[in-house]
Amino acid sequence: MKRPFLILISLLLTSCSTFFVPSFNEQMYKSLEAGNIELSKLHQAIVVDGRPVPEFAKIEPLYVNSLAHFARARDLAEKRPDATPGLPSEESAKLIVQVIKNCEASINRLLTAHKARTQNIQMTDFNSQKGICSIPVAMENLLKK
Repeated sequence: MKRPFLILISLLLTSCSTFFVPSFNEQMYKSLEAGNIELSKLHQAIVVDGRPVPEFAKIEPLYVNSLAHFARARDLAEKRPDATPGLPSEESAKLIVQVIKNCEASINRLLTAHKARTQNIQMTDFNSQKGICSIPVAMENLLKK
């Protein structure tokens, strides 16, 4: 008698967790981490005291690689199988997608400014962009069970 009850409770608890939030996605988490690693490399290439910012063409691959990792993570986030329409888990999944899009937009703003040399790239510009891109990693990490 106890065993069927425990199985039922276990199933209910498992389904409740995906009712409110989507489940952790290892591939997406790894893509988000890889994107942030590329951003760290970009930061090291751009922000060195006393040295001018390198030409855009020399570090363009770092921008491209970072954006590719975040685009892959966004694609995975948009296709979450357990983000059931109409349930709170769908809203949670949409929020993570939006935060990844904000990250991509911040990278693109930095890329555009660097490419056009319309502004001097400052440490504060880069730090705020790194902060924005660390949010989706933290959000997905919270879904680990």
